Amino acid sequence: MTTHIGSHADVDLSYRALATYVAEHAIGVAGSIREYYLVDHFDTHNETEWRTQIGWPIFDTAPPTRN
Repeated sequence: MTTHIGSHADVDLSYRALATYVAEHAIGVAGSIREYYLVDHFDTHNETEWRTQIGWPIFDTAPPTRN
């Protein structure tokens, strides 16, 4: 997951960075990419304050826990 800061006009840069990371680390799985609008035009018209989280599906990379 990454958080894009600012206008959606250049959100593709955040998508590209996240996709590159996922591909370089070979952790991607099939699934839907998700966007969560933490701060958007409903909150403020100042685009520099907008925050959009982008979630890319990956497999669980956490070490297994012991019961």
